[in-house]
Amino acid sequence: NNYSSQATVLADVASIVTALPSPKRYLVLSILNGSAEPSGTGGYNQIVALNAALAAVYPANYLDVRSPLVAAFNPGIPQDVTDHSNDVPPSSLRFDAIHLLTGGYAIVAQQVYVWLLTHDGYVPRMLDIQAAMASGNPIGSASPGPGAFTTVTSPIYYGATTATSFN
Repeated sequence: NNYSSQATVLADVASIVTALPSPKRYLVLSILNGSAEPSGTGGYNQIVALNAALAAVYPANYLDVRSPLVAAFNPGIPQDVTDHSNDVPPSSLRFDAIHLLTGGYAIVAQQVYVWLLTHDGYVPRMLDIQAAMASGNPIGSASPGPGAFTTVTSPIYYGATTATSFN
C-alpha cells in the first residue's frame, strides 16, 4: 500500500529477507497496479519503477506476476479489453480496484509453482506449496495479520486444475 515510497518498500523487503533463516529461500512478487493506476499515470510509473528496482535487487528471487495477470484478460468482456489496453490486471480477475478473485490468485499460484519448478534445483509438489501456505505466518511488518490460504480449483491457467491461493 505504500508503493509511492520506493525506499520504504525496498527497506521493508530487505528487512524481511534478512530475517529469514539460512538457507534463505524466498520469492519476491511484483507489485500489482489497479484500476486507479492505468498506464501513463504517476501511480503506474511508480509501480513499474518499484518492480524494476525489486527485480534489480533480487534478480534470482523476483517473479513478475503482474504481466501474466494483465495478459489473462477475457477479450469477450469489454472492461477486460479496456483494462488490458491500460496495462491493468483485468476486472474479471479482481473483486475491487486491486484485489484478486480466485481466478487471479490461481494464475499467481501457477506462476509461483512454475518458478519453483525451474529455479534453485527445487522440485516442489503442489502439496508442499499448500502446506507452506497453510502455516498462517504473519504477513507484513508494520501490522502483521494472519494469512488465509486455501486450495482452489480452476482450469484457467496452463490447464491447471488445482492451485493454492491467498484470500
